[in-house]
Amino acid sequence: MEETLTITRTVTTTQREEQVVVQQVKPVFVTPLEPEIYVRERGIARLECEVDSHPAPLVTWFVNGMEVKPSPHYEIQYNDGKSVLLIIEVGPQDTGEYTCRAVSELGEAISSTTLYVQEPAKTDV
Repeated sequence: MEETLTITRTVTTTQREEQVVVQQVKPVFVTPLEPEIYVRERGIARLECEVDSHPAPLVTWFVNGMEVKPSPHYEIQYNDGKSVLLIIEVGPQDTGEYTCRAVSELGEAISSTTLYVQEPAKTDV
């Protein structure tokens, strides 16, 4: 004689509908560049700005109207809305106007500063 065991399970599924609202924000500087920055020759200049935007913007740096590209002389960092331009081994040729430009599909924001290179500190011999 063969016995058959039947197991019945009832599974109740609950569905929950969530509505996510994403607010779009055109680029705006939370921390703009300082109006003027002074740095010693042969030092490192650090230019920093922070932008708030959703969707995330494309941030580009310019010096005297020309786009800055990463190189051994220029290092560009971007993390969570904060953009930093490092100028390594600053020289007199680095004096000028620097601009941080943030662009998204909703608009753009621009912040500028003038960088002044000072003579290196004199050391006593």
